[in-house]
Amino acid sequence: MCSLLVLVGLLISSPVAAANELMLHTNFLSEWQDRDISGLMCRELARQALLIAAREEIGMQTCDMTLREQSSTGDPLELLLTVQPGKQFKVWVFDSGAVDLRDTPPATDENIHESTFTVTRSSIGTYPTACKELEEASRGEFTQFLRDLGAKRTVLAADENVDLEIDIAALQAEVDLVSQFVAVRELHRRYRVEQSAETLQALVRGYANLGLLNETNWGASSIALQARALLYSARLESLHPEHPETLWTLAYANSIVGLHYRSLEQLETLENTGSTDDLPPWTALVGAYSRFEVEELERLSKEDTPISDWAAYLNAWTVFNSLEHRRFTSVGRSAIEACPEAMNLYYMHIDSQPIGVMRLSNATELSALLYSIPARLIATPTIPQKVVEAARSPDRSKPPGVYWRSMVDALRVSGGDGDTSWAMLASLLDEQAMRAAYNSMAVNRRASTEVDLTPVAEMWQSFIQGHPDQAYIPTVSLVTAGDAIKLSKACGNFRFRDPNEWTTRACWDLWHVKNSDGDVIGRLGAGASSREFTCQSLTRAITNLKPTQKFYSIYIREVRKVAPRSPVALIASVKQAISSEKPISPEQIEKWTASAGDSSAAWHVLALAQQKSGNRLATIDCFRESIRLSPEYDTYKGLADAYARFDMKDEVIPLYEEYLEKVENFGLEHSNVHRNIATYYMRENNLAAAKPHAVNAAQSYSASALRVAAGVCELQKEFDEADKYYEALSKSYPSSSGLDWYLYRLCRDTDDLEAPRKLVDRSLAASPNWRSDKRTWTAIAYAIAERDHQAAFQACQNKAENESNLYTESFLMLTAIQAGDVDAANESKDRLFDMCDQEEDEKPWRLQFRELMQSILSERAESAELNEDELAKQCEKFLTTEIRAQIYKSDRCYFIGKLLQLQGYSQAAKHCFQLGTTISQTPERITWRLCSIELNR
Repeated sequence: MCSLLVLVGLLISSPVAAANELMLHTNFLSEWQDRDISGLMCRELARQALLIAAREEIGMQTCDMTLREQSSTGDPLELLLTVQPGKQFKVWVFDSGAVDLRDTPPATDENIHESTFTVTRSSIGTYPTACKELEEASRGEFTQFLRDLGAKRTVLAADENVDLEIDIAALQAEVDLVSQFVAVRELHRRYRVEQSAETLQALVRGYANLGLLNETNWGASSIALQARALLYSARLESLHPEHPETLWTLAYANSIVGLHYRSLEQLETLENTGSTDDLPPWTALVGAYSRFEVEELERLSKEDTPISDWAAYLNAWTVFNSLEHRRFTSVGRSAIEACPEAMNLYYMHIDSQPIGVMRLSNATELSALLYSIPARLIATPTIPQKVVEAARSPDRSKPPGVYWRSMVDALRVSGGDGDTSWAMLASLLDEQAMRAAYNSMAVNRRASTEVDLTPVAEMWQSFIQGHPDQAYIPTVSLVTAGDAIKLSKACGNFRFRDPNEWTTRACWDLWHVKNSDGDVIGRLGAGASSREFTCQSLTRAITNLKPTQKFYSIYIREVRKVAPRSPVALIASVKQAISSEKPISPEQIEKWTASAGDSSAAWHVLALAQQKSGNRLATIDCFRESIRLSPEYDTYKGLADAYARFDMKDEVIPLYEEYLEKVENFGLEHSNVHRNIATYYMRENNLAAAKPHAVNAAQSYSASALRVAAGVCELQKEFDEADKYYEALSKSYPSSSGLDWYLYRLCRDTDDLEAPRKLVDRSLAASPNWRSDKRTWTAIAYAIAERDHQAAFQACQNKAENESNLYTESFLMLTAIQAGDVDAANESKDRLFDMCDQEEDEKPWRLQFRELMQSILSERAESAELNEDELAKQCEKFLTTEIRAQIYKSDRCYFIGKLLQLQGYSQAAKHCFQLGTTISQTPERITWRLCSIELNR
């Protein structure tokens, strides 16, 4: 258990007059506060408890700055509540002139209220215990604290005209932001008149729905809304524990928020003690969603009931949170058809689907913003007339974003009767437009890194002017240096942390976010979470980590606690075991298999675990079961690789043909299959069979397909056609750097190197930080080809500092010798020998590798001719032995050949270079190229 210390103070230093409006400011989490309990939920639980005290116990009008609500009086009581989770949970409010809310923690000795709560500090204990304590405070000490400050009830004209004819159940059956917001707004008005259990139950469900509909947006709004759902559910449990639908409502809220363990506990209680007669339809969703029952949710979505759309929406979330990407293609498509205004469905498509699906989804998302949401505003009761007029009167002569802004701005200023709640809806719509803007930028960048994003950014500029995060929209991966200048001009007052990060960073890497005025406005990026203890947040967090990272095991443990029925913990556990050097026991695999259920992703990783253990038949069976459940490209590719690994090559082509025949093409998947078939035939030296598949794949203009097509043409001596493919590869995809085209022309011994050389220089200039950039090998190969030994050595040193392995160390030793750095060469040789001695995996091969290097590096005997001839035979035997080693065939040939050349064994070196270009037909390998270049020289 731990203490939760809450400190509250004033933003003004003068005595407080009677106030009927509370404006609660937000001090967004900084690193100094993010200690024992991470995330934003603890902060929002405490903030929302104070707001509930003001709103429900006193009757004040409230403004929540997390949701960017606005004051109606111009003279509100302004408080700031901040939270430091851990042993002490602190909340401060200060004189606005004495505190910089952007970066620095406020001085705790100026607080005007302090509370200490006892909570359980754990992933499954913190939120329930904090909710209970804070909800009690909202009816007790928080209420008294506000009254001591002079707080009083607000009398709104709208309270006198509560429309009881509005069908709340019908609104809550709709899966869209506008309907859910209007339902919550009307429920609050009814609750001010009569605090009934039924109204409170509907309010809990409404806030849970709003929280999920805003999940994945950039701001903290979804967490604020989820905190309200949890606090109102705690209030419901405290005030109406005997009501027959109370426990169902609690289970629903916990399930939708992502606290599945709580929902499952409550469902078990209901199944043991409660009656299932005459339950409202929404109760059928709770168990299916908490238990990840995809089939049941799909069945519910096809029935003609008020919950069918919600079943389709929750099914999409279930499949997405299960990492079932291929299954999500169909499930997500059905969900969009049922719920086109559930905007985070489009994010899920763009986050996990092939490029063809991404493009279609992004186009549909824009249509939803410009047509579906305006139509919803027009049709929904109680929407202000000015908003309806703006929605009905689009000016087609202006950019579409102007139309969007006119509606949202009309909402923001629709509080003429003292009711400022419409500003909250405006803020939530702003966040949805913000996410759509980022999605559009990401899709266009994913389609081709050569696309000029300026027109895209200009189109979205008017959509997102109302959002404080707008400065980060263009920060998309693989943006070139030239684009940064153009986008900065196109987007106006945009700021970026560091222009150099444009080449390697995406929006979701920016955790500590500031707006264009330098104000800290949150820690949520485009695809990141703030690490809450919810199913959605933990799932996103674990998928962004590698199995070897230190927090991976912690996330596995927490996912298993928070979402016991989620397959993600199983998938992550198997991945971690596969990445480990330790063998996997049959008993462990059997235990995992018993838990795999209907998760195709789980069966896929189980196949990889069986493959690591050398179980051929079990590997094939697991892959086949995964394909039966969901025919994903990656699973077909994994099975094809397994066939090759287990010497069942005759099964590879029929398997790929099965995929082409049975699986619908949504993007590059069929192109990738044709590329894989072409690559297979290339390695079998069957170029005639490879050619049609290579040409078919190249029609997609994907980088890998263009590279394979170029390689096939080159091996068939169709040099002009090969050159065209390499040129297309280099000019369409700057991420490929032009190195392939440059090395190809260098191998052809042509003098026309100026064009490809410019492309390589541009690529390296745009990414000078070699330590963290994937272009490191481009820099190394380019320097070697240019015979710039010092540059090659420096690039290898940078690479080795970040990634030390047999492959990297081999190149480091070679370049050190060529650069004349004897000490560095000897140090690298010692590290290389140590790696050969210490690694248990591939130990026999590594020992042979070490012995061969020792022979080459030893002093030459008097009979050099005989010595070199014997050495050449020894090298050929080593290089042509079929092994599964970390270093690829052409890599080994180049390294050994170059080492021989540097020691003066020119004929033996030439023989190794020849082997490098003949024993493996892989022109896409840099070392295959380097072997060819050495032969030409």
